[in-house]
Formats: sequence, structure tokens, C-alpha cells
Amino acid sequence: MALKNKNLLNGRKESGFSLLEVLIAIVVLSVGLLAISMMQAHFASGNSQSRQMTRGTDIAMDHIETLSNLTNLDDSRLDVGNHTLIINTFERDYTLSWTVTDNNDRTLSIDISVSWNSNGLTHTVNFPWVKSI
Repeated sequence: MALKNKNLLNGRKESGFSLLEVLIAIVVLSVGLLAISMMQAHFASGNSQSRQMTRGTDIAMDHIETLSNLTNLDDSRLDVGNHTLIINTFERDYTLSWTVTDNNDRTLSIDISVSWNSNGLTHTVNFPWVKSI
């Protein structure tokens, strides 16, 4: 019986929670909710960075596919030297750059990189590749 009801106070039985217990529970709940909201913001930022990295990789792989399907060696995209193209079909601009080097063994070394700015930082993905000619 002592566990179910608290001591008698002024002839009445006490039951329920005290104001202090309720305040402590609210503080604990608030700290937990704050931690969850901070995690959510961190996950959203990571998701955005992942999406940008995936887009940069997709742009580079698409360009590798385009260059590998070129059969005309006189195409200016295969000229020895540096080439740059701005991709602005997404919410941010991506800079596609590639450098073509003739290996003098019927192959071309092509270094492809895609870069973009996010939160004041420049991010880059690089893909070296060799094309037979």
C-alpha cells in the first residue's frame, strides 16, 4: 500500500507527480529533442554533399562515355591540351575539365575532373582514363 499512495498530508492522499519531477522530465525531453534536431540537420547536410558528389561523378562518367564513343579522331574534344566546359543544368555550376595527352603508342591519356563550389569550398572528383586510337 505504501508504494501506491504517498504519505497523508492534511488528511488527503497524495498521488501523481510533483512539480519538480515534471520540470526535470521536461528538461530531459527538451535535451533529447534538441539532440535529435541537431542530428537531422547534420544528416541533411551530408545528404546534400553526397548528392553533389554523385552528380560530379555522373558528369565525369557521362563525358568519358561520350569521348570513348568518338570515332572521328579529328574531333576537337580529342585535341591534345586542356579543355573546359561549364555544366549549369543543376542548382549549382559544375566545371568539367579534361586534359588530353598523346602517349605516341596509339593511345591518348585523358584526365577528367569535375569541380564545384559548395559552402565556400571547392570540391573535385578526378578520373584518369586511356583511349585507344
